[in-house]
Amino acid sequence: MLAKMRQATRPVDTLTELRRFFRIVAVVLAAGIVVKVFFLDTVAVLSGHMTPAILKGDRIVFLRTAFIPPASLVLGPSRGSIVLFKPPHRGGKRGCLRVAALSGDSISVSDGIFTCDKNPAARYGSAAGRGSAVPADFSPRDNFGPYRLPAKGTVFDFSSLSQRDLVLAASLAAQENPGRSIRISAGVSIDDSLTNEYIISGFPIYEGPVSAIPDELRFDWFFWGRLREYLRFILPDRRVELTLTVTDKGKPLPSYVLKSSCVFLLADNWNAGYDSRYFGPVCRRRLYGKAAAVAWSLGKGADGRNRFRANRIGRIIR
Repeated sequence: MLAKMRQATRPVDTLTELRRFFRIVAVVLAAGIVVKVFFLDTVAVLSGHMTPAILKGDRIVFLRTAFIPPASLVLGPSRGSIVLFKPPHRGGKRGCLRVAALSGDSISVSDGIFTCDKNPAARYGSAAGRGSAVPADFSPRDNFGPYRLPAKGTVFDFSSLSQRDLVLAASLAAQENPGRSIRISAGVSIDDSLTNEYIISGFPIYEGPVSAIPDELRFDWFFWGRLREYLRFILPDRRVELTLTVTDKGKPLPSYVLKSSCVFLLADNWNAGYDSRYFGPVCRRRLYGKAAAVAWSLGKGADGRNRFRANRIGRIIR
């Protein structure tokens, strides 16, 4: 009896218990990091681009395994899946859109209806196709001319590409080489006099030297088309041309061989979504997860306050 009392009152070895505690914490943290890096993670959706499949305020669980080597070499994205990705030329931002086409597919958007030769059953678009489409010279929302998504090994000869395709090809090259300073340099030719320091003024999208256009616009194919039309409008009696040159560390880059495949991403919220119709194809290596389910969701109620949406918990994302 006395022995049992002594055992019960034996002082705790504080140092040993602390070590044990920190070992448990380290194991839990390590397991969490492994799960987050290689298996799954969660991300909060801050826009309504994927309504109704994903709502603004949803926190979604996404799977990472298929997008990490070596699994990514075999698995990767599939048409129709919703993926998380890093939008090109927009810093550390993240996006969530649907894969509409893969490398080798020929796609187009006409009067608000998307078509893909490898997936003719796909139904992306809006009521715009029934007579209310936005004109192509106003926005690429409802019209994106025929385009074949380049595959790994495609050789881009920048001197032979149209303005749109040159910008899209340069964007892919820059996505693959974030450390090589691949950019698009612009020159404005007025009556055969070329300058790289033309000052843009009165243009609603950008004002300033043409040499200082930010990358977010520099790799936006539609921006250059609008700028060209604007310059011709304000200088109707002059011969105005906009010359684009792909450069690498300031030197002209005549051609480029694509190292990886790419995808064309679309928003389910067709009329308001910002997607590949605007920023072009995205390198497959910029995809890092597939949306799987809704973990939980917060949304504004009629009173403008955030409300917990219990009916969204566990909803499978398709």
